Amino acid sequence: MMRERLQKKRTNLNIPLDEWVSLALLLDKGIQLEEALKLSFHDPAPFLDLLKEGKNCFSIDGICTNRFLNYLQFFMHAAPMSHAITSSVQLCKVQRQMIQQFCKESSYPFLLFIMSFVLISFFLSTIFPQMQQSIDAEVNSYALILLNGLLVIFLLFFILCVTILLISLFLYYQKDARNLFIMHFHHRLPFFQSIISYLFAAYLSSLMQAGLSTLDALSLLERLEAKNVIYPCITEMKHLLEKGFSYEEIIQTSTYFSDRFRHFFAIGQRSSTLMDTLMVFMDIQQKCWQKQLKKGGILLQLSVYVMIAVLVFCMYQMLLMPLDMLNQM
Repeated sequence: MMRERLQKKRTNLNIPLDEWVSLALLLDKGIQLEEALKLSFHDPAPFLDLLKEGKNCFSIDGICTNRFLNYLQFFMHAAPMSHAITSSVQLCKVQRQMIQQFCKESSYPFLLFIMSFVLISFFLSTIFPQMQQSIDAEVNSYALILLNGLLVIFLLFFILCVTILLISLFLYYQKDARNLFIMHFHHRLPFFQSIISYLFAAYLSSLMQAGLSTLDALSLLERLEAKNVIYPCITEMKHLLEKGFSYEEIIQTSTYFSDRFRHFFAIGQRSSTLMDTLMVFMDIQQKCWQKQLKKGGILLQLSVYVMIAVLVFCMYQMLLMPLDMLNQM
């Protein structure tokens, strides 16, 4: 019973990234692992228990199965523990920063969009029928047509968003369908290419520091990233390597990688500064994603402003209808 409770406690662990960063800094200063765990983690007991049992205290099966520990398990095969933690934190923070940036840039436009949709729906379903009872519906009918047109646009956009969300959830939970989708459509989706290129650059830069062979690294990635978007790329690369193709030839001809990545990879290979070049590529790719998110948010915000302006104009015209009726009398 005690062992089951301990195992349940391990499975439910959710260590903040800041505590992992503290652990990496302490290990980098030469402090022993047991002491570093006590100083870094709010609740180091599960890790210390695994150490006392003689097991790997960062074992995925012994702790939990979140994405950070998947990265950590990989990088521990390729680099010292402190560097492995730092690399894992970097990958997790990039994904979290992208999500936060997306929410930051799109929350206000989406809020305006929803408010406009509610306002139009309320006006057409509640206020306008009451106005029709006392005025001629043919007067200023173009305003009504514009309002109905806006309502249709809102509904279509809403249906599109729901459809994309449902497809994304389906692909997220159905690994086989997701891999099939990526294999057939990755060359038509630059966003997938940029994600795969960025993740591969992060793995490759760490592997170069550790000196692992390419085939061993791909085998490890194939097992570790079975649920990730990079999995179809890894399986194809491993298959081509086993057939005798060179590493550089595979990267330069693969459709899984973006043109930017292949360009930086070629420069790094020719100048023997591949690791530094990959780091520059990762930094540029992050800034590119942030710029694209900002542009998308601005475009959506401007679109919503235009729709709100049309909505206000139409409502103003329709509210003037009683005055027009009085002037005609």
